[in-house]
Amino acid sequence: MSTFTTGEQIARVAAKIASLDLGLASLVYRDVAADFRAGGGTTVQIPVPGTTTTSTRPVGSTENYDLGSITEQSIPVALTTEAYSVVPVSLAESTLEIESFSAQVLRPQALTVANHIARAVASAMAETPADASITYDAAKPHAAFIAARAALRGRGVPADRPLIAVVGPQVYADLLLAESLDDQGRVAGIDVYENTMVAPGALYVFVREAFVAALRAPEPPEGATLAASVIEDNMTLTHMRVLNGANGTTNSIVTVFVGVAALPLPVADYATGEVDLIDGGGIVSVATTP
Repeated sequence: MSTFTTGEQIARVAAKIASLDLGLASLVYRDVAADFRAGGGTTVQIPVPGTTTTSTRPVGSTENYDLGSITEQSIPVALTTEAYSVVPVSLAESTLEIESFSAQVLRPQALTVANHIARAVASAMAETPADASITYDAAKPHAAFIAARAALRGRGVPADRPLIAVVGPQVYADLLLAESLDDQGRVAGIDVYENTMVAPGALYVFVREAFVAALRAPEPPEGATLAASVIEDNMTLTHMRVLNGANGTTNSIVTVFVGVAALPLPVADYATGEVDLIDGGGIVSVATTP
């Protein structure tokens, strides 16, 4: 069986594997931290950038400067789930059967945890109500993308903010038949991703910050060997190996606390120095079936 010098090496390999297979979770904002400790609470605060106003005075004026202020906000997101995989490895398996621990044990564990996070994002997207003002035509699907783009810009999404679309297999087929995709896989400048975790007729257009996957790697308990909490490629998790003295097996454990939620769209008003939070403002869901 392949050997690792430290628990951190094992955890980093697991986090790297998971980061490459996050699917839908790779398209949304991720807030990650390692060594999550008891007593810190199960709520993560997502910061909202503050703003302020501009003051002016004539050139050459010696009047006192007007003082501004910056009010910062945060959005609470609850960590609701521990996503984990525990696989016991016997002495015979570790000695005689497992040639590569990372490939045969760690990889399947990391992938199933990543899959859970992606499915949680898919579930959050599915809760978005459809925009009744947008009509979908399977023969001209690009029109719905243009309408969704206009809706997001109208809510205050800046023109330089990239837009993302996640679609189900049926909508992607409509795009192919209508030849709506450009050479870069975009429609109306929107990056399009086909995904089978959403409904076949799903069509979501959004900004990355419309959803958050808050991830916290638990602090390894005392007594765990080769244990570490790490952050790697904007993914965090904890891996530990725990000996079961009763039967000689060693449990390989991959775990992470997860909270996925829709985020309101922050829209800065530079005239007043305030930031308004618009619920659901960063995503448009289009109904593609009657």
